[in-house]
Amino acid sequence: MEDRPSRILILDTDESALIALEHRLEDAGFDTFTTWDAAEAVRQLNRQQFELLILGDHPPELSAAEILRYFRSQGRSVRCVVWKSGMVSDSDIERFESLGASGVVPRHDHSSLLEAVRQHSRLLVPEISIPGSQAATKADRVSGSPPGVKGEAELARTA
Repeated sequence: MEDRPSRILILDTDESALIALEHRLEDAGFDTFTTWDAAEAVRQLNRQQFELLILGDHPPELSAAEILRYFRSQGRSVRCVVWKSGMVSDSDIERFESLGASGVVPRHDHSSLLEAVRQHSRLLVPEISIPGSQAATKADRVSGSPPGVKGEAELARTA
């Protein structure tokens, strides 16, 4: 295993929760990058290597499920833990895992999230990759980007 810290991308809309989680993870030895913008998360995932994406369940432009569907439709390997508001039910776990999430953790339980991050950030098994998924929406197939998020070429033109 490498000596460098695991790099984690955190996407969430609640700035205070984002900052608190960032500090908690950095105190635990992880290297974090935070954003509350789905387009920025896509840009960062396309430009940098992250061992894990922590995805709040209500990003502003897209839902967590839509973001997972987007990466799945692109055949992208993105290890992800969904940070869910409220209680986590078996159906929540099944739904997010069927979309490629590695786990689902309640937002209020930072200890469980930290354990999930430790477990999923250095897994020695291959990441998920589902090329040619039929789960993509028509807009995904036409634009190559999830609805509401510019594609990488469009992002490069606006940068």
